Amino acid sequence: MADKYIVAVDLGTSKIALIVANIDDDNNTNIIYYKDYKSEGISRGAVRNPSKVADIIKLACNEAEEKLDIEIRKIILSYPKYHIRQEEIEQSTDLKEDDTISREIISNLKSMASSSFDDKNDKEEIYETISQNFSTDEFFNQEEDDVIGMISSTIKGSYNLYIGSKSCTKNIDRAMNNIELAVAKTYFAPSILANICLSKEDKNNGIAMIDIGAGVSSVSIYSKNILRYYASIPFGADHISLDICSEAGINKNLADELKIAFGSCLANNLGTLSEKILIISDQNRQNQKQISVKYLAEIIEARTREIISALLYKIEESGYADKLGNGIALTGGGAKLLNLNKLVEEMSGYTVSRVYPRKGITSYSDVSYDDSSASLAIGLIVAAKEDNISFSYSKDVTDNPMIETEKEENVEQSQLFEADEKEKEDIERRRLEEEIRRKEERRKKEQKEKKKNKTTSFKNLFSKIGEALTPEDDNEV
Repeated sequence: MADKYIVAVDLGTSKIALIVANIDDDNNTNIIYYKDYKSEGISRGAVRNPSKVADIIKLACNEAEEKLDIEIRKIILSYPKYHIRQEEIEQSTDLKEDDTISREIISNLKSMASSSFDDKNDKEEIYETISQNFSTDEFFNQEEDDVIGMISSTIKGSYNLYIGSKSCTKNIDRAMNNIELAVAKTYFAPSILANICLSKEDKNNGIAMIDIGAGVSSVSIYSKNILRYYASIPFGADHISLDICSEAGINKNLADELKIAFGSCLANNLGTLSEKILIISDQNRQNQKQISVKYLAEIIEARTREIISALLYKIEESGYADKLGNGIALTGGGAKLLNLNKLVEEMSGYTVSRVYPRKGITSYSDVSYDDSSASLAIGLIVAAKEDNISFSYSKDVTDNPMIETEKEENVEQSQLFEADEKEKEDIERRRLEEEIRRKEERRKKEQKEKKKNKTTSFKNLFSKIGEALTPEDDNEV
């Protein structure tokens, strides 16, 4: 039996990371390779220059192939985290008298909800559709598992559509086409991070997961095991480094190093370190600059408070601020800042914890599970494994690189990764459901509710940003 592998790429603002996992004969997932590279051509988590991004991914693949003696032809990706808006919709369908609600009916209803989004919209597309609750003739606001098996003449579902820019995904496709690399599947990053970092108890009791990246920070709110709300802002750890550059008159690489080695989010919680002076000199020790540890912390704290304030405002806006029984969880590269937990606790009043990948996989590479900056990359591997997506990348394999437990069928690309006969039957069922959906959609077209555009804006806190928040503007703030 040929070895099976999963390869994923995390396209971040500050780094592009490639991770490789091997699926052994006992179906265990083992991370065998991880390496990150400085990003080029990416702004706020979105590909802006496909050629530059393609060059880095090609280099990353070449180095992994040489070290592992494999040939990479397909990879796993995630959608960008910024420029995503949430739209709430309802979708209903009539059932035959005494019909029992099945998973097939629920699945078909979700497909109808996704298709209600304007197919003619050439600027946006749905990244993810999340079911919120369901109602029948007699019961309202029920969870999916509760309505399955009920008898009703109608079923109505409430959904959150997470909608992003088509231009972002088109640029990803262009980058992959430049190097003849196929995308096996693209995942919605908030769902991936929650799957790998949060427990079922966290998601059931209510938790807000704050992900602080280099160029984008976001908040994902879970309650009763469902993603209820997602929002992001175009600020992150890179903006803290840029503030240090401006105040200390140093380059960004050095600012990053100072932030990690000596930085803190609380300037008044440094103890004896507050009086220490950092002396920065060039290689010849001729030009020296000085900055106190306390002043460095004051710079970091000021920008960090702005970022956290904006995210806490998003939590209030969500309507779930009083439903977070498990408080706030921090992840992402920016979560490594010293005293960030204490700062968020002070500002929010919630219990705050830092979360890491928690699912059972083994690492034989340089990636560490307590490095929250690698959470998304590891999460993509776990998601692909759970979806039975794996490939044979051995150089002596010349046929289709996908390994399946059953023979493949000639189906659409989005369905190529089903692994057994039951799932193949599901494919055929979904085709039939699609035909039913189209008929139902035509019949109910006049009854569609007017879509609500709930695009939000920052309050006075970010009024100084101006047009920096627009999708077209790639300038850092």
